[in-house]
Amino acid sequence: MSIKWANIALIGMRCTGKSGIGKEVARKLGWEFVDLDEEIIAFCGKTIDEITKSGQNWHDFREIETKILEKLLLREKCVISCGGGVGVNDIVSKNGDEYGEIQAQILKNADKTFKILLHSDINVIIKRFKNDVKNLANRPILSSKTNFEEDLVMQNFYRTPKYKKIAHTIVETSDAEWNFSKIIAEIIQKTSIKTNAVIGHPVKHSMSPHIHQACYQKLAIKSEFSFIHLEIKPMEIEKLRDYILQYNLWGISVTTPHKDAVMKICDKIDDFAKKCNAVNTIVRTAKNELIGYNTDYIGVFNSLPSEIEGKKIAILGAGGAARACLVALEKHAINTTVFVRDARKSSDLIDSFSVQIANIADFNADFFDIIINATSCGHKSEECPIDTSKISDKHTVFDLIYSPLYTKLLCDSQKNGAKIILGTQMLINQAMRQFELYTGYFADFKTMESAINTEILRQNEVSKMLSRIFVSIFGHGVEEIAKKLDLIDKNAQNIEIRADYIENLSLFDIENLAQIMSKYRTIFTARKKEHGGNGRFKNYDEIMKKAASLFDFIDIDVSDFALMGDLSSQKAKIIASYHDFNDMISQEKLDEIYENCKKADIIKIAITPQSTKDCIKCLSLLEKYDNLAIIAMGENCKSMRIDALKYGSKLAFAAAFESEKTAPGQVTLNDYVIY
Repeated sequence: MSIKWANIALIGMRCTGKSGIGKEVARKLGWEFVDLDEEIIAFCGKTIDEITKSGQNWHDFREIETKILEKLLLREKCVISCGGGVGVNDIVSKNGDEYGEIQAQILKNADKTFKILLHSDINVIIKRFKNDVKNLANRPILSSKTNFEEDLVMQNFYRTPKYKKIAHTIVETSDAEWNFSKIIAEIIQKTSIKTNAVIGHPVKHSMSPHIHQACYQKLAIKSEFSFIHLEIKPMEIEKLRDYILQYNLWGISVTTPHKDAVMKICDKIDDFAKKCNAVNTIVRTAKNELIGYNTDYIGVFNSLPSEIEGKKIAILGAGGAARACLVALEKHAINTTVFVRDARKSSDLIDSFSVQIANIADFNADFFDIIINATSCGHKSEECPIDTSKISDKHTVFDLIYSPLYTKLLCDSQKNGAKIILGTQMLINQAMRQFELYTGYFADFKTMESAINTEILRQNEVSKMLSRIFVSIFGHGVEEIAKKLDLIDKNAQNIEIRADYIENLSLFDIENLAQIMSKYRTIFTARKKEHGGNGRFKNYDEIMKKAASLFDFIDIDVSDFALMGDLSSQKAKIIASYHDFNDMISQEKLDEIYENCKKADIIKIAITPQSTKDCIKCLSLLEKYDNLAIIAMGENCKSMRIDALKYGSKLAFAAAFESEKTAPGQVTLNDYVIY
């Protein structure tokens, strides 16, 4: 195992496990274990109670503690258990400084020492202290022997923020009595691996972990570094330092919407980041300083053609991405024009970069050689920020958007003969600089490019799959369903409303359901009790006809299909469904269903395969029928549900929550994505 730290210092409140955990970590690593309090006792030949004169003279103790701490931090391959007051006490030295501040600075300056804060819930600390009271003579005494609980609570309140400023990471030890080995493994893992992350909201779509991890693999440094997605909402950004401790973060890639907010959190900011007025890269030093950088401008510059001298350049947009472009092209400002919707809001760009500002409505491609789209137009729609009719083979068109890979702007420009530059070029070039800042190694462009292409293909496949999966939601009323809708997986594109769970379902309820579901594709299901559902309806025909006018699909049991009359004039497509909760379906029964339900848009067969042979038979049916959806029920058929989508099943169903499944063997949306 590669340990890059010379030693480890454990800090934190008393009774958080520093001695016991420290000894085991040292044993696992083959290192020496040193208890700072024991070193003080050995040096003085007295107990701590004697040194402090029963708590009346802390000055001498803290002075000795500081000197011994400084010497211990020079040792190598050593796990040091620090006393609870180290780095946080308020005893004043002879020169007027607090020993806690002096010790904190000594620890911060020890840049080869990995500082770990062991944290336990205060109630756990109090319980442990009570059980350990017989060892009180060898512990620094509290200010009040009679009311030690209050002392511990106050110490914990005031000291914890100070510990966090010293520590590189935090390890929770409240459950050390039950999860001792897990805590040891976590500490060793954090000691040997530096974790990097991309933060944003949302953030799961980010390519950063994939491209960085591909280079870890290429350079054989996976044992030293990891890279994760970390979702942080705007109101949580002030807690970034806490997240850094919790996840042991050393490099942080910053994406929307945090690039300006994190500037207030950084201790130092690179000059180029100041010019960009945005930080997209944070590096934590061994002294716990957060240094903010911007690598977006490098991504832009390295993606452009090498010969741009004298070229006329148009930048579309005036936001953070546009500023990164202007920093990259600062030497060419005289030839650069920024096109915006409202020129009055862009005066700061003129002051900062001395560029020309024009209204995007007046854009004319004839006057430019290079066109850079720094707007979000085209990211989630088929829109194009400009008229492309005048773009020709004399132009180079660069779109900073990388999803979709080929935006409408790029597609139209390429058709007209222009050279195009994909947004992934910028993504890779800026990530290469991040990689160097995080690891000290140089990244390989082709490795990152291959990782992006692989991930784009995967995301496209997932997107196609998600478009056919309906998340089932039920509740006793419309209000309950609306609340659940706010909590479902954000990947959900389609919803099945199980209206048969609503008590006394009315036509008014159906209208309300349609309103709250307006942004989703929806299936309306009101399954009767005798068909495996939960409903008893007096006006079933009326309910289904109302739903057919409001929803995208309605689910009707095959036995009721003939009774529904002609619904072809309604909005909804018709799903004719058959359920067998005990067995397979025979070929004869399937033929009968197809004969009786010719007007159905989709035939849904939910059955319970009894063997592998049955599962294979189910999948083979998908090759025979074009409009068939196969749903395999039963706990042993979970993978079959997912495989059916691959083989062409028209739709599938997922549970909204792990605890709320509407059919045997149903899986969640996340299960589909992971699979």
